[in-house]
Amino acid sequence: MSEHIILLCPLCTNQEAMLLVAGTENYNRLLLTQKGLKAVTRWLISQNVLDQLWVAKKIVIKGKGAGKGASNRRPLITLQ
Repeated sequence: MSEHIILLCPLCTNQEAMLLVAGTENYNRLLLTQKGLKAVTRWLISQNVLDQLWVAKKIVIKGKGAGKGASNRRPLITLQ
């Protein structure tokens, strides 16, 4: 992901709110901490920047993120 899109792109909105939730304006900390990465991910989904995220947005909108069947999903691996 590009630093420009996350921090500077004038076509995107609400970067300030995302940075507030993340608790940092430092690009590296945004991507290397759980809190930062979670804020960036949610923000990217809301921005419709990547067509690949449309399914994620659909899940969030319908509220199925942690609903029925969630326990059957395999957990994501933790990146070191």
